[in-house]
Amino acid sequence: MTLSGIFIDDNDDEAVYAEQMTTRGELKIVHERPRSLTVHSNDIFSRKPDLLALDYRLDEDLGDLDDNEAYKAGAMAQQLRDLAIDAPEGDFPIVLVSSEDKIRDQYEPDKTSHDLFDALYVKSEVNDDKDPVRRELISLCNGYILLKSQLGNFDLVTLTGLEGDDADLLDYQELTLPMSNAAAPHIAAGLLLNQLIHRSGPLIGINEACARFGVDLNHDERISALLVQRSADYRGIFSTGWPRFWSHLVDDLADEVFGKRATGFTAAERAEKLSATLDEPFEAASSTWTKKPDELIAFACACCGEGTEMRHSAGVFESSLPSFSKRRRVCWRCIHDDRYLEIRPSITMDDSDEDLVNAVKAMEFPG
Repeated sequence: MTLSGIFIDDNDDEAVYAEQMTTRGELKIVHERPRSLTVHSNDIFSRKPDLLALDYRLDEDLGDLDDNEAYKAGAMAQQLRDLAIDAPEGDFPIVLVSSEDKIRDQYEPDKTSHDLFDALYVKSEVNDDKDPVRRELISLCNGYILLKSQLGNFDLVTLTGLEGDDADLLDYQELTLPMSNAAAPHIAAGLLLNQLIHRSGPLIGINEACARFGVDLNHDERISALLVQRSADYRGIFSTGWPRFWSHLVDDLADEVFGKRATGFTAAERAEKLSATLDEPFEAASSTWTKKPDELIAFACACCGEGTEMRHSAGVFESSLPSFSKRRRVCWRCIHDDRYLEIRPSITMDDSDEDLVNAVKAMEFPG
């Protein structure tokens, strides 16, 4: 059965994005213009869609609406989330799909609405990266279907596919307590996406995995295949949209290959060892700052995703960092070129590294 979705935008010319987000035979998204907030929100909720996508500004072309009926995406998302608290069986994912300038200049300063959306997409991203965006949207739909099957008892172990000796791998109060208190699927989904899927901790992405093995990102598919072969891949909720790997299993494989803590070797040494072990060549990751492979590459830059090292990076400000997560860092190259200011969601550097950030920006790039 094909999943159904709605895209609301007050500009009829933007209706094309409904088709861009549609996956034939799996998810059909239709465009609608905004109507009176309460009437439209109640109507959408009663239709029980599998997904709702909203442009941020729904008040620029009011059409038949009066000026006092104008509203933005956050207002509709809030009404729908309130309805879902009373009737959680009707809950569904809500994503923001808007232009980069609206997201940067209007949505990001509006902190009150950030927790209302399951995902954030720039419209150019929907155009240029259709396949991953479509996979993520379908994954959100299926994730909510799974969550609604567990109403009243969200089971973290079942949702994440853990079993046997690994069943207590996510036994952290920061996860288990809010999950047990979640009153609706969107609350549980937000917890899983923000605290587990989108952070490096028990789960890591392929960029982080490549950094730990000290190899260039152009080997991401080969490293991914290796980890899948070793059953290190995450297969729980939202995994089809956001492929992840169990951090402890990645480290177990690295220990097996390198004989000791992987980051004690330079990237060049790790790539050489991995090539010899697997009998196939791997190119070492090079520092984004020095361009040399003889650095102690340890993690993926939170901005560019390339492997970077502690000595050529600075910390990201994290207002609330779970005990099981690792603080993100940004490589000097992204700081020097102000790349970290351009990504969405935005990154704020930690005040403790303010002098370092300013010094890096004044440096001459050695490469």
